[in-house]
Formats: sequence, C-alpha cells, structure tokens
Amino acid sequence: MIRQEHQKWIVLGGLFLSLFVIVGLSVDSIGVYFTPLLHEFHGTRAQLSIVFTIFAASLGLTTFFVGWMLDRIDARPLMIGGAVIVGLTFITAANSHSLASLLTSFLVMGVGVGACGMGPSAVVVAKWFTERRALAMAVLVAGMSAGSVLVTPLAAKILTLSGWRFCFKLIAIPVFLIAIPILAVVLGRPPEHNETHSPGRAINMLPGLELSPALRSDAFRKLVAVTLLTGIGMYGPFFHFIPFLITAGYTTANAAWIYSANRWSRWYADPRWAAWPIVGDVGGCWRSATSLPARGFSSCSARPATAPAFPAPRRSHLFFFMVRASER
Repeated sequence: MIRQEHQKWIVLGGLFLSLFVIVGLSVDSIGVYFTPLLHEFHGTRAQLSIVFTIFAASLGLTTFFVGWMLDRIDARPLMIGGAVIVGLTFITAANSHSLASLLTSFLVMGVGVGACGMGPSAVVVAKWFTERRALAMAVLVAGMSAGSVLVTPLAAKILTLSGWRFCFKLIAIPVFLIAIPILAVVLGRPPEHNETHSPGRAINMLPGLELSPALRSDAFRKLVAVTLLTGIGMYGPFFHFIPFLITAGYTTANAAWIYSANRWSRWYADPRWAAWPIVGDVGGCWRSATSLPARGFSSCSARPATAPAFPAPRRSHLFFFMVRASER
C-alpha cells in the first residue's frame, strides 16, 4: 500500500513533466509562432489562423477517439505514440514551404497532442487517485501552465535568434529525449486496485450514465454547450494574444514574457484552488460564473497602445493576469 502511495505521485510527476514539454511547446507557444509564419508564407491572418484552427479541431476530435480507446487498451502505447507524432510533426513543419504542407503538419500534430495531452493524462491520474483527485487534476493543469511560463519565452528567444525553422527542429529534441522516456517509465503497471480488471471490463464498473442516456440528458447537453461556447470565447483570444501584443508594438520576446506572466498566475493558483474542499461543488460554479465574464471584460479593454522596447503593461493586462488566477 505504501509503495502504491509513492508510485501514484511518481506517475503524477511524470505526467506533469510530459505536459510541461508537449503542451508547452505546442498549444501554449502557438502565439509565438504566428507572426514569423505569417511573414514567411506571405499569407493573411485569416489564412494562417485556419492552420491553427485545424490544429485545435484535430486535437479536440482526437480526444473523442482517445477516450473510446482508453476504455479498451492501456494508455502507455497510445500516449507514447502520440508523443512520437508530436516530435515528428515539428520536424516536418520545419521543412514546410507552403501553407498546405504546414497545415498538414499541424493537423497531424493535433492528433498527437490529443493522444498524449490532458485527456489521457487525466484518465491515468483518475485511475491512480481515488482520493485527492481534484488536487491531482489541478497539478496536471499546472503542468501545462508551467510549460508556457518557461517554454514560451525560451521558444521566443530561439525563434528571434535563429528563425522558426531551426526553432521547430530544436524543440522537437525534448519531446524525444524527455517526454517519451518519461511516459515509457511512469506508465507501467496500473494501480493494484485495477489490476484484476481488463480495460473492457472496467467500462461496466465506471460510475455515471452510458453514452446513449447521457446524450439524452438535459444536464449533459447544457454542459457540452457551456464548454463549447467557453472554448470559442477563450481560445480565439488565447491563440492571438501574443500576435496582438506584437501588433501593439511589443517585441516578440517581451510579448512572450507578458504571456508567460499571464500563465504564471494560473500555474500558481490551480493547485491552491483545488486544495479547497468547496472547489468542485459550489466554489467551482462561483469561480466560473465570475471569472469568465471578468476575462471577457479584460480582453475587450486591452486596446492596442504604442509601445517602446518594454513599456509598462496596461492596467487591462494586469487585470487579465489576475483573472487567469481565478479560472477553473
């Protein structure tokens, strides 16, 4: 029992580092890549936005398939395979010479991130943590945020010094040398209380509704609608936040640091919010109901401003950081 107690924290730490690398280099750093790619391919913002929209769509759609697969097979081959795809597609994207080839690389990259990102990591952690599960999930989310805190400014520096092609090739290295070995080590034997159950038999033991009754449930449809509308409202500004700051006059490096400070507030706050017993019930609803409108207000108030090398952040930017600390 003591060994299993230690093992589950090792698994959580390994998944934290995996998300730190994979999500930090892909999802969280997209804003850094946007402007150099725009200049390289001489397209419009709308055309390049389609590339990242396809990336996000493939990531989301892959999650449905991954969830179905995790009910039937072990997470280890699925997540390692996804990480391999992410590393390879960074290399293929670095050798792209048209928007079509770049779009194809990011399409496949979205599949890879969906197979080894937050969705399957959350399933693995849920199997290990029967208690303090909310804290464990918050640590996973903090892993993604920590990646953007450190990786995004580093990627911006490399990109500024050596160009986006070299940057893509270089950042593929930690995927192969850090993320994949970690996943191979920590995703070993399942927890002891699940050892006697195959993935197929485990489906019947899960609490909650089956798929068909859930789809007919009014509460489930409302949850899907809220999640969809929240994603539409949040992730458009999320991908364009750094390009917006660059357009406003900030350098790429300083825009990345401002974005990093924004993500730091979430990295710092997530595990602390999860430690509160009220979170996940009344507290979670209250946070969502207050933080999302506040974030919308802060985004609308962040108007472009003339900026020298590193101007003082606007008050709306600071408010934006504070809102991120209160997000669920």
